[in-house]
Amino acid sequence: MSTLQPATLAPADAARMRRAFAFPERDAAGGGREVETKGDTVVLREDGRETVVAEPNRDGAPSRPTLSDDGTRLATIRTLNERTSVEVTHASTGLLGGVRRLLSSSTIGTGHPIVAADLSDNGDEIAFMTDESHIHVSPTLGAKNARNSWTELPSMEGVPTRGRDLEFLSDGRLAIETSSGTYLISDCKGGFQFVSQREIDPDAYEARCREAMQRMPALNPDEARLLVDRWGTAAARATVSPDGRAVLLQIPVSADRVQNLILERRSGQHATIGMSPAREPQWSVDGREVWIADGPNARLARLFPAWDIDLGQGDLKRRQDEVGGVERREEFVIANGVKVPVRKEGNQ
Repeated sequence: MSTLQPATLAPADAARMRRAFAFPERDAAGGGREVETKGDTVVLREDGRETVVAEPNRDGAPSRPTLSDDGTRLATIRTLNERTSVEVTHASTGLLGGVRRLLSSSTIGTGHPIVAADLSDNGDEIAFMTDESHIHVSPTLGAKNARNSWTELPSMEGVPTRGRDLEFLSDGRLAIETSSGTYLISDCKGGFQFVSQREIDPDAYEARCREAMQRMPALNPDEARLLVDRWGTAAARATVSPDGRAVLLQIPVSADRVQNLILERRSGQHATIGMSPAREPQWSVDGREVWIADGPNARLARLFPAWDIDLGQGDLKRRQDEVGGVERREEFVIANGVKVPVRKEGNQ
């Protein structure tokens, strides 16, 4: 995630993300329409009236309802045992509306559990995300000129990113909330950018920064903000080098393994040094080397960005490169990469 560029976000889209991600079982459309999960049904509210627009059927119980912004189409995630699907219907009320919903229903499944779905503003596209971090965008109800794409969430410094929720933005891009509380923007063509939580919910962002410092006292405020911006709540441990110049961060990738990153405190730059068992790192006395038992070893030869990773053979090769060699040719000798002319007899 560190290689992603920051996204440009309109204030209205930031407000849209804040509402959507705070209330996953409720959605609102223009014109005052609103849908919400109520028990095992989904209800649509309009002009003070409440209509049941989705209830359990052979495809399972409905949840996570979403309305297109124009209020014409409704989508719900249906769950039957462990099988999920996305159902799209017209958001019609009244007796004829019920018949129309029944006749127009379109159900999409992937074989993998679906964790979130959202309709585009005009209802022509449905985006849904699976628990394996795949995002699908498909046409709805015979829509023409709609996108049909598949993409996968980018990894975060080698750590797989898991999605929690998604929301169409006004320009057709997709906003994604990850399970660690970071936010991505997708162009639905495989391109991703990141956006800080401070742009979406400043109060929640500051609270998360304070929580990070309480959980990892080794961090200073700037480092806590960097951590929250890039990794959300994913980091589990922060250990400072003896000289105070660097911090080693550990992010869980499974129940017993972590990804190790080194943060250079002065510049804020960071680098991944590899995965290891979930064990506390050990620093050399001078703070120039760190290692994890049964994991990687890194030596900070100089301050960032010029430092090297020593996994065993790296140090030997570096010394060979430093010493170099001597190569003799007819007119000159190459010593450590420098050509030295050979003096021939009779030449002065």
